[in-house]
Amino acid sequence: MKNKAFDLVSITLFFVFSAFFLVAGLLGFGAGNLRETRSAAPEPVLPDGSLNMRYTAELDDYFSDNFAFRGELINAYSGFITNTLNVSPVADVILGRDGWLFYADTLDDYLGYDPMTEREVCAAARSLYLMCEYAEKNGAAFLFVAAPNKNTLYPEQMPFAKAGSQASLDLLLPALAGQAVGFIDLRAFLVSDAPLYYKNDSHWNLLGAAMAADAVNGALGVSSDFAKNMRQITVSENGDLFEMLYPVSETCEPDYEYAPGFSYGYSPAFRSPEDISIETARENVPGSLLMFRDSFGNALHTFMAESFGRALFSRSNSYRLDFIARTGASAVVVELVERNLAYLNRYAPVFPSPERSLSGVTTIPGRLELTVSAERSGDMPGYIKLSGGVSTDGELPADSPIYLLSGGAAYEATPAGEFPGAFPFTAYLPEDAVSGEIRAVMVTGATALISESVELSSVLK
Repeated sequence: MKNKAFDLVSITLFFVFSAFFLVAGLLGFGAGNLRETRSAAPEPVLPDGSLNMRYTAELDDYFSDNFAFRGELINAYSGFITNTLNVSPVADVILGRDGWLFYADTLDDYLGYDPMTEREVCAAARSLYLMCEYAEKNGAAFLFVAAPNKNTLYPEQMPFAKAGSQASLDLLLPALAGQAVGFIDLRAFLVSDAPLYYKNDSHWNLLGAAMAADAVNGALGVSSDFAKNMRQITVSENGDLFEMLYPVSETCEPDYEYAPGFSYGYSPAFRSPEDISIETARENVPGSLLMFRDSFGNALHTFMAESFGRALFSRSNSYRLDFIARTGASAVVVELVERNLAYLNRYAPVFPSPERSLSGVTTIPGRLELTVSAERSGDMPGYIKLSGGVSTDGELPADSPIYLLSGGAAYEATPAGEFPGAFPFTAYLPEDAVSGEIRAVMVTGATALISESVELSSVLK
């Protein structure tokens, strides 16, 4: 009898709670003002004259995203778990010490797990070298800037200690030095008694951005002193990590503002710092900046815009170095957060591949396999984009460049792309110079492996 009574009470409570949320929704109580990056599932429809076979599944998705008090329940659940178990109920958020929150995607870097391989480090460094070479040939200084992960600067606020292994950033920077690529290690500049990152967000605050801007400008030979002219204020904006835990709550956190105020102006198309492309101008200030940035550039770009007469900030993963000519850039900056250094191997920049001389190199045919696709570039008219990968049954030094032979010339490809093989590449070759066959070459000292030829016409889309 006790078991039956318990089952009856459980069933009754289930239907009471279900009815409560259903009635509350019908009375107009919503899910709350959730600040989610994804959109809530829309209300399903029954099309005229046809049958929506997915109506029940869509209805389930709609109710799951829109039932009354959804946000408040998520808040309550997060509060209960964090306060009783001292862990985060959200997989993307790490609960640190003293109320600090960290992005879980940075954990491998922090612990030194699964860093970039030797080939990935060499390929990323070579890609940046090719970008630097192209920028400098077109009259622009080049600088690579890695925004440190939050727990790289504040390991003492993590709930556990570092493992002591090297992270990808520790491997990449010496490789850049070996390639003579301009870079700055912001870890040496972001030093302050005041926090430079938000406790509730994965990004630096405005003081941290100001200090980063001063470091970047110093490396470019531009004078600035933003950090000394910051004053502390209080903001009520929620951090991205806080909103994952508490989607309908609000919190306040100290922040800063640039006391003199900014004098640059935006182009009319500006909507928000999240725009893919932002253009700014400031009168009577020399220099033009082309800056490729990620979300850390939301705060950083304001200071860099104040430092140059003209600036173009691009958030595209494919770095359009052909924009140097469009903007007349005197400086090119690539800013990338530490946790996304792998993007340097995944997304290839857009610029003409440099022609190289392979004279004096003895080629060994047949041991290099080439997989390639070709298309006329939509980004650079008059160029053909070649992408793919090379593989071999033997050993190759991790720093072996990749060359493509076509039309009697050799071009160095960027060692980056989406090819799943060990050595991906992307190249932009002049359409009027590429013809007939394509071969790949990888040089190892005084010898080189060369692939069988591939007919361009057979792979050109």
